[in-house]
Amino acid sequence: MCSPKFQALVLAALVFGCAHEKEAAMAVVEGPVVPPLPERPLVRPVDYRGREAGLSLPAWLRTYLNGERTALEAEIYALSYAFISENRNTRLPVINQWLRNFRIDYDVSRLIAARIRSRFDQNLQVLPDEVYGRNYQAAVKAAYATVFWGARREDDCWILDSDGVYHGYILILVPRDTLEIQIKALMSSIKTDSGRDQDQAFKGVVEHFFENF
Repeated sequence: MCSPKFQALVLAALVFGCAHEKEAAMAVVEGPVVPPLPERPLVRPVDYRGREAGLSLPAWLRTYLNGERTALEAEIYALSYAFISENRNTRLPVINQWLRNFRIDYDVSRLIAARIRSRFDQNLQVLPDEVYGRNYQAAVKAAYATVFWGARREDDCWILDSDGVYHGYILILVPRDTLEIQIKALMSSIKTDSGRDQDQAFKGVVEHFFENF
């Protein structure tokens, strides 16, 4: 029969081994660190620009606030990808200044990169990260470093929510063919040493990339 001291040593070794394996399994795939995608809280306007003049809330903003981005693109701007830039503050002059000074060249690239990352994340639900992890990380890093072109500012608006916070929104449109050409070029430039299997998995994702994009 083993002594209590020996049993304690064996138990400690097992605990250490399990912890070590867990740590290795949770290790981040080698690649760049990218910012997390922010969660968008539900916003219900109690006031908005143009309400006093009897104007309705713009259809694109109403659709967006309802969480219907796909409907926004399919029904309102079928030939373009729609992106919404947001800002909020308790002071309306701050929001108006942001709307005036908005730089589309910088912000649209950030928005496109975030959607590219979101599109990849859809596949992480059915394909483990290790299947195409390095390619995924490299593609996301390249997207955040890319200056996308062809976008135009379509409209903007502000609303006031029930908590007394003002939200500014800017609608940005990019023609579908224009953006898809740029994203395809970006994806074709991704080269890693992840191996043939991972390359094939990544290629399969890219082939269907614009479905639900």
